[in-house]
Amino acid sequence: MKSAIKVLQLIDSGGLYGAENVIINLSTAIRSKGYDNAIGCLTYSNKPKPEIGLKAESFGFETTFFNLRHKFDFTCVKGIGDYCKRNKIDIIHSHGYKPSLLCLLLKKLYGIPFLITVHLRYIENTWFRIYTLIEKICMRFSGAVVCVSEQLFESLHEAGVPDKKLRLIHNGIDASLYVGNSPQDELELRNELGLRGDSLIVGSLGRLTKQKDYNTFLRAAAEVLAESNAVEFVIAGDGELRQNLVSLAVSLGIKDRVQFLGFRDDKINILRLINIFVLSSIDEGLPIAMLEAMASGIPVVVTRVGGIPNVVTHGLNGMLIDMGDIKQLSETLLLLIRDPGRRKELGANAHKTVAQQFSSALMAQKYTDIYDELVLRV
Repeated sequence: MKSAIKVLQLIDSGGLYGAENVIINLSTAIRSKGYDNAIGCLTYSNKPKPEIGLKAESFGFETTFFNLRHKFDFTCVKGIGDYCKRNKIDIIHSHGYKPSLLCLLLKKLYGIPFLITVHLRYIENTWFRIYTLIEKICMRFSGAVVCVSEQLFESLHEAGVPDKKLRLIHNGIDASLYVGNSPQDELELRNELGLRGDSLIVGSLGRLTKQKDYNTFLRAAAEVLAESNAVEFVIAGDGELRQNLVSLAVSLGIKDRVQFLGFRDDKINILRLINIFVLSSIDEGLPIAMLEAMASGIPVVVTRVGGIPNVVTHGLNGMLIDMGDIKQLSETLLLLIRDPGRRKELGANAHKTVAQQFSSALMAQKYTDIYDELVLRV
């Protein structure tokens, strides 16, 4: 007799970012609760295996790569359906518009229930607008639609998604993983990255895309560096705008004070270097990188967008700024650079907030309640 509900987390991934980290955190937490969890990654013939799949394998999760010959190849539906039947998958958890469309087809052809988590609805161009319309159709047939922030919840409510389907579940992490530091390791890492041993580090983690607005971050960095010689800046992450941002740093005359680290698989070590964390995004769901920085006890300077104001209380556990406001960002950074006591207070409160309100255990409990409900309904 089957003893546990088995869930397939399905994603079409372009890197190891917020949604991917949510999947790893959620999978780890529900495994500890006795749920059987597998991870399915859409792959393409001309591309390497996605990093989320490789990371999932390293964590010991059952991981399967479903190959697509091209972007709109839906012949993989049979392969996924056969896999679900063979492995007794009870429910599919979709992360992204393409997995959601596949889930709709799988429900029609194989009767497998599914739920959708909406991590972000940033409409960057016409294609993104089409994708959100496709996913909205899929939501009509899903068992539940999970939003990671109040802002996303309201957005989907206004878009006409039935209230009985909508659920709010904040992203969560294991805050205990982000505490502690080794001065010796920090010095070695500073040397490796070409950072001075005594500088204060202002940093950010994320994709180098328009949504993250690193232009504002760099322009504010230039204003800070005009006032203080004790600071260096780091940006960990990669994306299509990397060369543009490097060129901007050169034109601002700050290239020697800004390190573009590219993608790093040791983000906990990078966070341990950072004294002030910045997120200058123009849109967000509930950013994992911010939660990780807060869990690390780092004071955060973040924009008032998406679900961020529901986590950060200005002046208590972080500092809120308006998006695109270069002067406000630079002045806030200079305030914290000059006040180590304020940095320590904000960082301590930030850690407490994440540990108490945004834990992976709390997130997992809410998701498993939905899994139980949907499987029982079937």
